Amino acid sequence: MKGIIYLDSSAINKLADDPAAPAIIAAIAAAGHDVHISCLNVLELVATKDPARRTHLLSVARRITQSFHPLDLPGRILQLSLKAHLSGENEAVMSIDPKMNGAWAALRRPEAIDEAIRLNAIREKEVQETWFSDQHQRYRQALTDRERPQVSKPVHYIQPAIKDAQFVRSFFEEIVRAAGGNPVTTDAVEILQKVGPWRGYFTALALENYNRAVRAQRSGKAYNPGGIDVQQAAYLSGHDVFITEDRLQRRFLRNVCRIADIRVSVVDYLFVTRIMW
Repeated sequence: MKGIIYLDSSAINKLADDPAAPAIIAAIAAAGHDVHISCLNVLELVATKDPARRTHLLSVARRITQSFHPLDLPGRILQLSLKAHLSGENEAVMSIDPKMNGAWAALRRPEAIDEAIRLNAIREKEVQETWFSDQHQRYRQALTDRERPQVSKPVHYIQPAIKDAQFVRSFFEEIVRAAGGNPVTTDAVEILQKVGPWRGYFTALALENYNRAVRAQRSGKAYNPGGIDVQQAAYLSGHDVFITEDRLQRRFLRNVCRIADIRVSVVDYLFVTRIMW
């Protein structure tokens, strides 16, 4: 059955090291699967220090995604999906503009990447991490200020929060405004119910805050995925399969899907090898 697959950079690394990679890529194409990666993935790959390794990773990413442009950054995904929803469109174009340099150019000509471009990718990645950290801190403060019952499971902590219209509106009003909506009149809860990237992203924010600030045990970095991994929850919607070799990210995104009722299979790299058989 034809499917839409998202590959995390950890899965791209695993594929690049697999001797069967050419056969796997051919099998995926023959089966008619669409494979997506994101600008976040490309930034991580471009940041690879070893030039030969970097070129190989980006070449593998280009071959397996065929003609698909990378998906835009999570913040842009939120804006584009909300704008489509407010204008009554069924779908939104989530990939980067093909005229843009950067991610698309890196995939087309990985051998042209020099040290200056690599360092710029690292800076862009840091900007994205700061953007998410700011979101995280605002959300944590909002959750701290919000009265909530004592709970033992994340679902009982998160679902009441994302169904609280006043709480949600106060938090994401700036993104609503950037997408052309009116933060006062826009139904925040409806957006989280109907716009998949928003439901995935804000559930991930809430779950991350639960894991880091509410849960009594295993709240440190060793037990939780990093910011780049968490914000990729914005990419869950619209895909049938999300492939990551990062165990912490995989466990986290499975919980996001369970809480937010997003029907995506979050799996490890072994899924890719099964496509051949």
